[in-house]
Amino acid sequence: MKPFLCRQCGNGRDLLPAACPFCQDEEPPEALAPYAKLDLDRLGVTVEDAMRTFEEALRLAGDSGLKWLVVLHGYGSSGSGGRIRQALRQGLEDNHWADRIWDAVICDTVRNRSELEAAMGGEQRELYRCMERERLLVNPGATVLVLVPASR
Repeated sequence: MKPFLCRQCGNGRDLLPAACPFCQDEEPPEALAPYAKLDLDRLGVTVEDAMRTFEEALRLAGDSGLKWLVVLHGYGSSGSGGRIRQALRQGLEDNHWADRIWDAVICDTVRNRSELEAAMGGEQRELYRCMERERLLVNPGATVLVLVPASR
């Protein structure tokens, strides 16, 4: 089952590409779950291409009604974090996407629910279950973005 539905034709689809593969409608799809995964850690992708993909997915994710976007950026083989990871985290630190991202969970800093609650400032049971299910706890190759609610 696809994680999104096209609002025009009702077919299941993915978040990207922006246009529905069935009817070519470009309205953001409807989310069927509270989160979706975005894999930026693909062989041969440049940082610039990864960040363009991220920004398009971020726009669609917020407009689709998602609560969280799980970004798989990889860690890199350098031992100090990959370039995509560094670019994403620098953008978060500089508040480049403050209009779309309410908060970010740096997965490698979260080992248990109390650490997540401390990082997020409150009860986050559903998000913690998501992180457990997706094996994101203490994962240096992922970041979970808490999205600003859509104004639909």
